Amino acid sequence: MFEIGALLFYIFLVAFTFLVAKTLPFPKHLLNSSGEKRHSAMHPKLRTKGRDWKTVLAFLGLTYKRGEWKRIAFDALAVFFVVLFILTLESTLLSVFNLDDSAKVAVSISQFSILIIVVSATLGPFAEELFFRGFLQKYLGVFISALIFAGLHYAFGSVTEIIGAFTAALVFGYWVKYRNSSLWPVIIAHALYNFVSVLLVVIVK
Repeated sequence: MFEIGALLFYIFLVAFTFLVAKTLPFPKHLLNSSGEKRHSAMHPKLRTKGRDWKTVLAFLGLTYKRGEWKRIAFDALAVFFVVLFILTLESTLLSVFNLDDSAKVAVSISQFSILIIVVSATLGPFAEELFFRGFLQKYLGVFISALIFAGLHYAFGSVTEIIGAFTAALVFGYWVKYRNSSLWPVIIAHALYNFVSVLLVVIVK
């Protein structure tokens, strides 16, 4: 039952994000700023009243240009290793102060079904990045959206998990904001991180 609930939640989150992005007014700072970020992939139609689905996809960062896969793959690996390095450093520091309770997360992961494992490495990262970095961040900013993202990880009952989720959200958020406005690199990096995390738990177990 939990597995189906998680799957339905992510499907709902994706549908909800597309719906609100299609109907809500775009943030004024994106529409009025002439000095928007250099790497912006925003479609020109964002500056008009018309809003078709192509415009919505551009707003959410889901655009793709032919032959762009190499840059996406490079950025995905780069942001993945940045997150991995920072979270490893955080975990080490928490261990020094006896605050590392990542074992709680490992116990939860070890109880995941095959369906949840697959979802956590595919639909989950896509839905979360779409909503938090593609949509919410544009309205609330990187820091606030990262706080909300971290808060949702409270279910694991782990301080390490909450801090790690917040840190990863900051890295993903600032990467999208300043490095590459396309969501695909952070979606792939997020999925890869989840997959590696589950794999390590399985191997250690």
